[in-house]
Amino acid sequence: MLVPVSLLDASWLYPGWGTLMPVVGTLILIAFARPRDSRVARFLASRPMAYIGRISYGTYLWHWPLIVGVIYYGVHMSDEVRAVLLLISLGLGSLSYHLVEMPVRRIPVVARKRQLYALFAAQFVLLLAVAVYLLGQPGRADPGEDARLEALKAEIMNVHPDWDACWGGTGPDDFCRLGVPMAEGAAPDFLVWGDSMANSAFAAFDAYGRDHGEAGFLATAPACAPLAGAGFRVDCIDYNRKILAYLDRAPPMDVFLMARWSFYSEGYGNIGNTPGQKPLLRPDGTRPEDGFALFAQALEATIARVAARHRVIVINHVPDFPASVPKSMLRTLRFGSEPLRVARADFERRSGRAAAAVRRIAEAAGALHVAPYEWFCDADACNYQIDGAPLFIDNVHLGPLGNDMLRQAIEEVLEREGPQ
Repeated sequence: MLVPVSLLDASWLYPGWGTLMPVVGTLILIAFARPRDSRVARFLASRPMAYIGRISYGTYLWHWPLIVGVIYYGVHMSDEVRAVLLLISLGLGSLSYHLVEMPVRRIPVVARKRQLYALFAAQFVLLLAVAVYLLGQPGRADPGEDARLEALKAEIMNVHPDWDACWGGTGPDDFCRLGVPMAEGAAPDFLVWGDSMANSAFAAFDAYGRDHGEAGFLATAPACAPLAGAGFRVDCIDYNRKILAYLDRAPPMDVFLMARWSFYSEGYGNIGNTPGQKPLLRPDGTRPEDGFALFAQALEATIARVAARHRVIVINHVPDFPASVPKSMLRTLRFGSEPLRVARADFERRSGRAAAAVRRIAEAAGALHVAPYEWFCDADACNYQIDGAPLFIDNVHLGPLGNDMLRQAIEEVLEREGPQ
């Protein structure tokens, strides 16, 4: 149960196999926690721990409304905020235990049967009134607003149908296919290699292939950038080694590299764009003092190795946002919440060094460079919607409209450079 606290981080796919660790740990604890022959069990049976057990259900009921409320008001869920919410949940759980749970339990069922029936009836009427009120809320919006709400809901994590199937492919037999159908034994025209950003760009590259009559592959692994000899996990480094081995023997093609580069070079977490992600690992499992330098070296090595046989096109940063774009737009439309805003200066402050390094490394190696942020951001701010339609399915991954914008950015660069 303690190992996942330090081992699991944002680089693990969730839900996934990592979820089993705390579950199995809890099962082992329950199976062997006998106070007569276990120090851990005797500790858990102590009065303070037993009291936490008594108030745990009330604490469980309170913690989620608190989290939802904090997120609704735009507060970033940092470790400090989580700790405060845990303490508040324990406090409310204790109050619930002493003021609600125990008084109800002490009511004599036989002697005060009428009072119990009245209590349950009042509870039923209250819940029924709340349900009727909530059911009537959508009808209070005008039809146009209701349709816009439903359209925004549909964009939340609106991934392509093969999203889960596209992870971890290492060769033509298990890569996801893009563009026009590929004849049996035919060589691909292009390969897209990257992390979840590349997976979210499936529609952009699929449309690109169809527009040009080309067939391609998609090679993606979660939280695993196309970096030679570096990654958050050793299995990511091994995966990239297999992709490079495939490219070493594959016929010449266009190879697109796409990832959330600042996530790996600067250590930004998935939520709130705050530092917290562990630095990159080397193949031997050690972490360097300068993670940014290792990132730059790994990207240079990747491009150099791939460019020896293929044309390389590096897709630079897409802007990210402090919260889910469609969810924030829903709150703004329904409740008048403050709209999202990421100033261009904020994007430059967070991701500018990584974006500049990616451009410099790509151009120095003779690779083509695509800068999507130049399409998504103007001089003042980075845009997350066009005419009320979101460009993203969460805070960074591309939706259908964002895919169309990325495709235009790629087309512009390739048309300017001409065929390979």
